[in-house]
Amino acid sequence: MENYWKNKAVLVTGAGGFIGSHMVTALAEKGAKVTAFFSANAAIPETPGAFSASGNLLSMETCIQALKGQEVVCNMAALDGGAAYKRSHSEEIFTVNTTITSNILEAARIHQTRKLLLMSSAMVYPASLYGVLDEDKVVPGDTADDGDGYTRSKKSMELSAQHYAKQYGMHIAIARPGNTYGPGDSIEKGRIIPSFIDKALHHESITITGIGENEVSFLHVDDLVENLLSLTELYAVADPVNVASERYIRIRELADMIINLAGTSSKVVYTSDAADIPPKRVLSVAKAKKVIHYSEHISLENGVRNLIEQMRRTK
Repeated sequence: MENYWKNKAVLVTGAGGFIGSHMVTALAEKGAKVTAFFSANAAIPETPGAFSASGNLLSMETCIQALKGQEVVCNMAALDGGAAYKRSHSEEIFTVNTTITSNILEAARIHQTRKLLLMSSAMVYPASLYGVLDEDKVVPGDTADDGDGYTRSKKSMELSAQHYAKQYGMHIAIARPGNTYGPGDSIEKGRIIPSFIDKALHHESITITGIGENEVSFLHVDDLVENLLSLTELYAVADPVNVASERYIRIRELADMIINLAGTSSKVVYTSDAADIPPKRVLSVAKAKKVIHYSEHISLENGVRNLIEQMRRTK
């Protein structure tokens, strides 16, 4: 099979982030000519197989310069954070993220960039929706059920991308990823899996709200990146696509799995015995299977086991 990415000039913004760093590694391994772009004043780590650059993407001039000569742009840059941060920085998050999107889209138009990948979020689906969530279950401009600036910035991004594609014929891929985990995941942002692992490795109790019967899915970051690259290659038509794991697991079962795999003395503590289990929300990957040959290779057990060992070495 032909390697689409071989010798392609690819810019990855947000290269210092969780997903962005894995994207840089995957592209370098595929033989792309990768430029890893970091935020201004950030400490730039070693990026084997890639060039490094940095700057402020809120500057239009910076974006125009950064995209010059690039055939593909994977925009992973966004202002994000845990739930509390999102609540207290709603306007800032919205303004920063929409400005970055606007600058990247315009710079790509100016340079006639061949393809562009934009990262949306499963959070664009209103909290009131349950069951199977197909991509057509959300109206990007609907703000009736999304009280934070992060969600609204992602909806705005999708609309802007679609307008640019329609008016200028640009080839834009839009991903709606679900929960992701893997090496480099953030405890500080309250991510479930690394937070549970950290508690287990310190022999501390894992606290779960309610009785832990709610079901969630987690896709390993390496599988996410592979599907994102396929999306960019095969379906850059400004039509959002869910990218998530098909396997769902109860939170209490996840906690038990982590404790068992870590081999520690941690216990699971429930904040209440309430039996009000929220209805299950399932991100459908039917479209992904149809348009990008969606695949998932790393099982939750293997992915969690490897992450435990990586965090054990660095704690």
